[in-house]
Amino acid sequence: MKGEELPQKKIPQKVKFVRPEELGEIEKNIFQTIYFDFDKYNLKPNAQKVLDRIGEYLLKNPEKLIIIEGHCDERGTKEYNLVLGEQRALSARKYLVIKGVSPKRIFTVSYGEEKPADPRHCEEAWAKNRRCEFLISKNE
Repeated sequence: MKGEELPQKKIPQKVKFVRPEELGEIEKNIFQTIYFDFDKYNLKPNAQKVLDRIGEYLLKNPEKLIIIEGHCDERGTKEYNLVLGEQRALSARKYLVIKGVSPKRIFTVSYGEEKPADPRHCEEAWAKNRRCEFLISKNE
């Protein structure tokens, strides 16, 4: 599959990355959080729709870079969840590359279970924590 083995450079330190809502309503509506099933990193249809919109945005804004942050719920070891979070972020990255976005513009990071969206210990919270979020480069 195109995008399967794409080497990734380190995240550029001189570039400022911000949450989508810090750039405006358009970015906030496009760069929505995508969610995953338990112990999975395959993209669900709704996630693909979100990534389609992100891909269109990136193709229209070639100066923009993004970071995809992979997250997990608290179940599983820290080490396992770091790997799973990275697999989730890489799934989103591969999808965007297949849609025509240069892999040089997409960076990934995994936080595993370290940054929960919902700190509770129940299925509802865990579902919110199995996700990828996005950061976008901000032009200074």
